Formats: sequence, C-alpha cells, structure tokens
Amino acid sequence: MDPYGKSSDADIWDVLKKTQLENKVKAVDGGLGAILGEGGIGLSVGERQLLCMGRALIRGTKVRRCCIVLSFIYVVPLKTYLSVTL
Repeated sequence: MDPYGKSSDADIWDVLKKTQLENKVKAVDGGLGAILGEGGIGLSVGERQLLCMGRALIRGTKVRRCCIVLSFIYVVPLKTYLSVTL
C-alpha cells in the first residue's frame, strides 16, 4: 500500500477501511506486513483496483470520481454485463 514507508499504520488502516480492504488484510498472515506476489497474486481484479485506489489516497493524489462498475464494463462486453445484472 505504501511502497516508500512514509505513512503511519493508522493512516494505512484508514485507507484500507475507505477502500473496503480492511477485512482482506486482517485475514492475510502478516497483516500490513504481508507481501503480495508479483501482479497481486491472490487478489481479485477488483481488489487490485481497490489497492491502486488506496495507493493513490495514501499519496494524497486528488481523485475526482471513481466508478469500479465502468472499469468492469471495459473488461467484459456490455451485452454480457447487462445479461448478468438484469
């Protein structure tokens, strides 16, 4: 989450709550100190997106709008997405 180690654990936990990854991190052996494999192995695509959002928040990057659903639509054809959600 914080590759440069500049953030406090409290700040990281706050971001994990905001990105809804808190329970995932608590369930992993090592917690905040756990090491993810290359490419985020063990995380779903959505969890990887949330991790990227968390990194942006930790760095103080201004985020205007975020829509996880639209990013999903780009991966899956719209017809497929609509048939699943209807």
